[in-house]
Amino acid sequence: MTAAVWDLPPIERGTPFVPDTIDFYAEDFTGAAFKMQLRFQKDSTGPAPISLENAAAGNEGISCTVTWSEGVPTSHVQLQIDEETIEALPFAAEPGGDVPMFYDMHVTKVADAKRRRLRGRAIVSAGVTL
Repeated sequence: MTAAVWDLPPIERGTPFVPDTIDFYAEDFTGAAFKMQLRFQKDSTGPAPISLENAAAGNEGISCTVTWSEGVPTSHVQLQIDEETIEALPFAAEPGGDVPMFYDMHVTKVADAKRRRLRGRAIVSAGVTL
């Protein structure tokens, strides 16, 4: 299975990042383990500037609910990056510049192998009010 390419909406400084729910139709992620990292370069080593794992809704991390319709599941995945985490990121080299990042998200379903489900770019947008 190839990971879907999806660029995240802009990550704004000064506010938490809680994008719209990502829906996976015909996927049941009940009990799955999630892991997502954002880095400044692909294949970089060391700790990721942002690393998200399973969390309860409303907390920094990845939460998931599953709904069923006519016997078909849809997993609704919600990301949250707290304001404090975003504020800890470095600013762009040029004042007023955006900070490009890359991410991918791994999902390990119960009794299944870990799979990369999403990958893409993320932009930390320059702001005015800090």
